Amino acid sequence: MSDVVAVKTRVIFTRKEVQKQTESGIILSNPHQEQNPLGYVTSIGPEVNIEGLAIGDAISVNWQTVGMIEHNGTRYYIVDQSSINAIVK
Repeated sequence: MSDVVAVKTRVIFTRKEVQKQTESGIILSNPHQEQNPLGYVTSIGPEVNIEGLAIGDAISVNWQTVGMIEHNGTRYYIVDQSSINAIVK
């Protein structure tokens, strides 16, 4: 269970940072390499009514509507259920 709990119609998720590495071991980081990265659900509010949505699911969201907080060194993203575009299975 997440340290951050969703309320009402909100869903909280995290992202898996993508790092690319060269053959010689240099880690390349580009914050713009993914235009619409997936989020991974950590908490679902009690009023969310998206059938089939579960903790751990990958979701595609409208990133213009996403809020963000950091807690205990982890970055969490918060979005209303209406801004979830798809569940990626």
